[in-house]
Amino acid sequence: MTADEVIAELDKLGSYDYVTLSGGNPAILAANMAQLVTKLKERGVTLAVETQGSRWQNWLKDIDQVTLSPKPPSSKMEVNFETLDFIVSQL
Repeated sequence: MTADEVIAELDKLGSYDYVTLSGGNPAILAANMAQLVTKLKERGVTLAVETQGSRWQNWLKDIDQVTLSPKPPSSKMEVNFETLDFIVSQL
């Protein structure tokens, strides 16, 4: 979906002033997510994101509340702590 399509769906649901971006890893969706963040911020919407912290995106600086939740050892996914530290240092 494009940023405009997502906003159109939100508008159908009614009024909103807070949106949380989550599900999968939103930080992997660079171009569309950057446009969505910009358009929602232009509308004065407060934004939150939930991400595993595996990839930095410049639009993360525009998010009001960032939740980093690295994968636990039981997931069998390797956490890159250097990347995670970099993300934390940028916020």
